[in-house]
Amino acid sequence: MSASQAHSSLVKLAFFAVAAITCGNIAYAQLSTASVTGIVRDSSGGVVPDAKVTLRNAETAGVRTTTANSAGNYNFLNVNPGRYSMESTA
Repeated sequence: MSASQAHSSLVKLAFFAVAAITCGNIAYAQLSTASVTGIVRDSSGGVVPDAKVTLRNAETAGVRTTTANSAGNYNFLNVNPGRYSMESTA
């Protein structure tokens, strides 16, 4: 192996070592909250636009409300773990 080949190999090794160390420091934390999403539908399966959706925590009695959009979609963000009940009204 010539000196230039050895230098090239050393440079490649250094590059991969730095990349491995840098990427190794990236950590992905587990989230402690979740999202609850869905579509409000009536008994015939049709969407219910602008329905009021209520999410109630069974353990803390905490209540969150949102309004479904024109396609019946609703979304609750940052929901803590627990048991919940849900209801909707048109």
